[in-house]
Amino acid sequence: MAYRLSTGHKVAVGSSTQSEMLNVTCGIPKGSILGSSLFSLETNDMPEAVTSGNLCLYADDTSVYCIGPNVDKACNLLNNALNKLNKCCMIAL
Repeated sequence: MAYRLSTGHKVAVGSSTQSEMLNVTCGIPKGSILGSSLFSLETNDMPEAVTSGNLCLYADDTSVYCIGPNVDKACNLLNNALNKLNKCCMIAL
């Protein structure tokens, strides 16, 4: 497992711009047998934490959206939802 966690990643934008290589030292290794189960355990409580917005979970994607009477109200609801989601994720660490 240490081999898979010690891999590096970089971001490329187009063909000429690339970030520097950064090591990944934590997380669930790609291709592990337990990966899907561990991911589900970590994300299972997220919908309960967000009460001011809607969460859609599918596979390894999560979307948060809010509906309000105007843009300002929708943005406030979304910021509140993201703050609660952040707190939920920090507790899981």
